[in-house]
Amino acid sequence: MSSNRDAIRYAHLGYVAPNVTDLERSAWFYEHILGLTSAGAIADGRPLFRCGGKHHDVVLSQAAWPGLKRIGWRMESFEARAARRFLGAESEAARDG
Repeated sequence: MSSNRDAIRYAHLGYVAPNVTDLERSAWFYEHILGLTSAGAIADGRPLFRCGGKHHDVVLSQAAWPGLKRIGWRMESFEARAARRFLGAESEAARDG
């Protein structure tokens, strides 16, 4: 029998979505100072950046206060995918908040 610690495992970090107070200035910083590659923008104008082989690794969001809006993980275990399906309604509610 596996322990709870081993039941839900991530494969790697999927993406990070920080809140920023100045979208244009932050986009410039991520591209020109951090060296990330622009990957376009979402339909609502939020800029996307990549630092690897995926379409995007960072999504910037305009907010009144800086912070972490969302983080996405690529899960590896069946238990993690089952938990995601089980928590789907709660996850959607948390995402909107």
